[in-house]
Amino acid sequence: MIFAITGSTGMIGLALTKYLIGLNHHVIMFVRKDCKKIDKIPSNKLINIIECDLSELEYLKPSLKCDYFIHMGWDKTIGNGRNDIFLQNMNVKYTLDAINLAKSMNAKKFVGIGSQAEYGLHNVPLSINTSCNPITGYGIAKYCAGKFGKILAEQLKIEYNWIRVLSVYGENDNPNTLISYVTDCFKKNISPEVTKCEQIWDYIECNDAAKIIYKITINGENGVIYPLGSGKGRPLREYLEELKLKLNSNVQIKYGAKPYPSNQVMYLVADMSYLNNL
Repeated sequence: MIFAITGSTGMIGLALTKYLIGLNHHVIMFVRKDCKKIDKIPSNKLINIIECDLSELEYLKPSLKCDYFIHMGWDKTIGNGRNDIFLQNMNVKYTLDAINLAKSMNAKKFVGIGSQAEYGLHNVPLSINTSCNPITGYGIAKYCAGKFGKILAEQLKIEYNWIRVLSVYGENDNPNTLISYVTDCFKKNISPEVTKCEQIWDYIECNDAAKIIYKITINGENGVIYPLGSGKGRPLREYLEELKLKLNSNVQIKYGAKPYPSNQVMYLVADMSYLNNL
């Protein structure tokens, strides 16, 4: 089978690409023209690379066809850009452009990668049926993209799934995430400054996330929106202490050095029971 992927050089995109070629599937990777991770792409005859920015998706006329189209591309996922509403609004358009592109490539299904930010604040595991009340520009845009995308996919008669991803870590992670930041501090023998880390969060390793995305892509029920995590929640402090132990670090973690931001998500765990039916 042939899979087309935008955002393919991100942490999950690279993990998914490696997993797919390991299963002997062909992968079409849409890669930004100024991509700094081009050297991370495996050298493999099963991979085709198309250099293209998200803003150019609507103009593409690729001769290549695919069976499945997975859209991971998104501008400004962390930092102040998350509340740049004009930029985030463009991401909604890019998602719709990607669906049109998927249709032109004869894809039978479009899978969009959303975010836990779509849910807002909850104190119970996030399930297929959990309501959404996003509180950031990023979360609102992801929610709109997922909802608009479903409508467009129905109009184009292409199958559709949306996956709301929780916290992921692993190889090729963004250096500004909590796990990457703390890991870097340990390696440099610097004490990381963090919140009290009382949050109960659900972390999943990128290769495990890739396998679930593949499973949903192949077997997911048309139109269903799925949360994606490990299904297990632990206090952030436990994750950091375990990381410290694995790296054999004697550095002290400065818990409470940073205040919780406003609207801090204190409970973030996925209900993954649906996997039993996929």
